[in-house]
Amino acid sequence: MKKLILFALVSLLVIPALAKAQLACDETSYPFRLCQVVQNFTDVTAGNPSTAKVSFKYIGNEWAPLVVRVNVSSEGYTFSEDDFSGYGSLLTKALIGPVEHLINLTCEKPPITFAQTGDTFESSLPQIFTLYCYSPDYFYIVMPDSLNNLSITLLPNIALIPAQFNFTIELMTDIGVPILEPNITIENGFGNLSINPPYEKLEFYFEGSQNLSVKTLVYSSIFYKKVPSDRPYSLIFFDFRNSTPFNGTAQIRYYFDPELIESKGWDKNNIRFYRFDGANWILMNSGVIDNYVWVNLTRFSLYGVFTSFYYPPAPAPIYTTYSYPTYVTVQNITNVTQNITQPERIIEKTVVKPPEAVCGNGYCESGETCGNCPEDCVCPAGTECKQNVCVAITPPVSPIGAITGAIVAGLTNPVVAGLLALVVIAIILTIYRIKFLTIKKKI
Repeated sequence: MKKLILFALVSLLVIPALAKAQLACDETSYPFRLCQVVQNFTDVTAGNPSTAKVSFKYIGNEWAPLVVRVNVSSEGYTFSEDDFSGYGSLLTKALIGPVEHLINLTCEKPPITFAQTGDTFESSLPQIFTLYCYSPDYFYIVMPDSLNNLSITLLPNIALIPAQFNFTIELMTDIGVPILEPNITIENGFGNLSINPPYEKLEFYFEGSQNLSVKTLVYSSIFYKKVPSDRPYSLIFFDFRNSTPFNGTAQIRYYFDPELIESKGWDKNNIRFYRFDGANWILMNSGVIDNYVWVNLTRFSLYGVFTSFYYPPAPAPIYTTYSYPTYVTVQNITNVTQNITQPERIIEKTVVKPPEAVCGNGYCESGETCGNCPEDCVCPAGTECKQNVCVAITPPVSPIGAITGAIVAGLTNPVVAGLLALVVIAIILTIYRIKFLTIKKKI
């Protein structure tokens, strides 16, 4: 064990500088200009920090976000996640006046999530070690109309293996953090870009046999949180910039993974291209064929690919089928009976349900009565609601009324009426008889 420790100490003493740093400053985002290396990284030695400084100008009228991506590459070298760590700072100063701000930056390995925007970024570049440097407290840190000095310090791991390392500092803002930034060469009107094999790729088709170069920044997500209302789910974003002008129309095709789209519950047939006009997403002339979405462009800008949630089609109506067998005797050498089935008749059963009654709409509908809905089912004058039925109102009975009623009831009785008739006839005959006798005496 002691020998191993001694060997490690001796190795640290004799390890020379691992590489002379090669630093490049890249203006990935539009607002940042005049990016210059003020101080390069010193020789990279295991365990010893090295600091680089760059300056840039920002001419925007509002505070801007800043994300610095530090890429470390080495030909034929396989990186470990602990090879480098780091930190940084930004000194932003107004172009006019003494106002300045010093902001500390945290440098972290991907995947990383910006709490201010909710975006998560991962490095997909092969054979490249990446650190993202940003302010964990404030997202918008670059002062309007400012000169800026950026300082990045890298800490090589004590066990870093000697190699030739190259460093790139990228200034990114406004749109987001690109995952790919290639220059695509268009030859005889055609070019392509592999994004995530074997499915994701871009193809370019230009009118005629045009030759040009297209700078393409590919984003998995961007800082703009606006989305089209009819297609709120984003797949990918492209910022196309042509170094030489092109004529006519260019068709761009984005090939996607159908299974990945379906696994998220999205509609693979409703994918479309949109152009960002600085405030809103504008639907482009685009459509889906097989496993790619195409768009026709006459100029380059920032484009997003969006889709909607997948809604399965409504279930088809239920049909009942009937088959009627027909027996036909075919005369041949022997009698043969064949069972022939007629074409199926499709009968659609439609059940029409009566509309549900609504109490209070002014109509006495089926199921409503004067008892459960007196608002709609009003009993007519002279009647009242009893046991959900309108019946005639019975007036109260007085003593005189009772006597009169008894008389009327007696008179309406057939037997009583007959007796009364006989009594009346007898009285009339008696009166006539008396009158007759009176007249006879006078004579």
